[in-house]
Amino acid sequence: MRALIDDQEEKLENGPGQEPQPEDSAAGGGESQEEAAEDWEDDWDDLEERMADNLAHIKAQTSRRAEGPAQDQEESRPQNQEESEPQDQEEESESQEEVWEETAAGEDLEKEPSGEPQGDSQEGGAEEAVEMDVPPVFGKITAEGQEDFPEDKEKPLPIPLKERLKRSGERIKAAWLTLKDRLVNWYEGTSHLEEGQDELSAYRTKIWLNRRKTIIRRTGIVIGVLLAFFVVKTVIDHWHYGSYEVLSSSAKEGSSSRYLEVDGNLLRYSADGVSLMDGKETTLWTDTYDMTSPAVDVCQGTVAVYDQRGSQISVYNSQGRLGSISAEYPILKVRVAQQGVVAAMLEDGENTWLNVYSASGEKLVASKTRVDSPGYPISFDLSDDGMLMAVSYLYVEGSSSTTRLVFYNFGSVGQNQTDNIVKETEYPDQIIPEVAYLDSSTALVFRDDGFSIYTGPQIPDESRTVEIEGEIVSAFWDESNIGVILHSQDEESKYTLRLYGTNGRIKFEEDFAIEYSTAKISGDNILLYNDSQLCVYSMKGVERFCETIDEGEIQDVFKVDSNRYIAVLSTGIATFKLK
Repeated sequence: MRALIDDQEEKLENGPGQEPQPEDSAAGGGESQEEAAEDWEDDWDDLEERMADNLAHIKAQTSRRAEGPAQDQEESRPQNQEESEPQDQEEESESQEEVWEETAAGEDLEKEPSGEPQGDSQEGGAEEAVEMDVPPVFGKITAEGQEDFPEDKEKPLPIPLKERLKRSGERIKAAWLTLKDRLVNWYEGTSHLEEGQDELSAYRTKIWLNRRKTIIRRTGIVIGVLLAFFVVKTVIDHWHYGSYEVLSSSAKEGSSSRYLEVDGNLLRYSADGVSLMDGKETTLWTDTYDMTSPAVDVCQGTVAVYDQRGSQISVYNSQGRLGSISAEYPILKVRVAQQGVVAAMLEDGENTWLNVYSASGEKLVASKTRVDSPGYPISFDLSDDGMLMAVSYLYVEGSSSTTRLVFYNFGSVGQNQTDNIVKETEYPDQIIPEVAYLDSSTALVFRDDGFSIYTGPQIPDESRTVEIEGEIVSAFWDESNIGVILHSQDEESKYTLRLYGTNGRIKFEEDFAIEYSTAKISGDNILLYNDSQLCVYSMKGVERFCETIDEGEIQDVFKVDSNRYIAVLSTGIATFKLK
């Protein structure tokens, strides 16, 4: 570039065919030529600097645009060409620099005026050169396969779904391999095996790593077994059986025989005797009596068979007879405790007696009641140990009625109280139709609008009260669960089954449509059945089975074990399992 400027100055000073001027004019002309040469030199220096900046800018821009393809070419280039790459790149960059300099010099010569230079036009040309984004020489780069980037470039096409899934799969695979390597390194303890350890330290480290591996393996086995157990249990709990298989059946013994579940066994009773059979229908014991209308009450494996409107009571357990009792008046209802104590409600004209007897027939307590004082006994029950008795009396005065809940204690605490009464509560304008003891110290009291829980081994106190909206159609319970059936609010279902715990909290609520006649808890199942259909629910509200039994009319059903049941039918007894 500098040589070009010197040639231009030479032409101005010693141009060919130039005639010598007179001295004055030569002096004047020499002065103007020197000034013009200085202006040209300044302008060209300024233009040279601007062109250098422009070229540097274009080089940087071209390098950035070619960086992507260059990296791809480097990855695909063979290994043996890596050493020759720097030299080729230097030669290529030098050749490109020569092309840029020649092109810039050519453009400068084309823009050089034939007459005197004008600073405005030169400065304008320089400014245009600076503002130019890509000179024409870069058309060669585009022609050689480099991508041109115009401002109005179209957006790239979207990546196909298959390609995106493939890339996602590759990323997931890479992440999994990385995680796997880290887990293996952690399990093997690679980070603890440092280089430069002496032999003793390395040996101790290996012993410690082996112990850690053993602990990890055992912990993994325990977690795996527990996880498998919970998975299997969950599947079993939520399994629905669609049919059943009859394992055995036997004809019914006598048309008047009735059957009842007693602590996992089957009690058969009739007007002339009673017997107990196990789940395999093997007879455990048999006893005879003479009753007109036998009825039964059961408490934790102890049975009291009594003659309604008669006077005979017989007490049994799993081993056989415990004793017999003769009542003074006709028997209305009997409740038995686990150790054989019996409470009997007897009818004596306008009076009603609540007497308590031992299993051997000894009268322990005699309590006379009237409608006006303390009221008519609707329901009563004994605690499992026979020390407490709860009674609900209905007292009517005029047009209003009141229910009195009275607790009796037959132990040392109650002996110091009038008529052994240790607790008395009134419920105005309400009826308590059912009272039941769940164990030796917990009593369940059903009201019109819900139920209450009373607890206490000596003097019971109300610990829980539950309000229930809607009419209670039926209720059932065991030692730790309280079930109620209500009319459903759902148009597709007729009833709602709700199960509570003794703490008053709802365990589950489930709608059903079967027209049931009996609801009960047997084992760890809730059974709903009528003459022909049986539905089985788990204690979590899962319907396990709901089908028609074809072998005969259902009189009673109870669970034996797992998915095996015994059904008392009009034709006999059938043992079946669900499948």
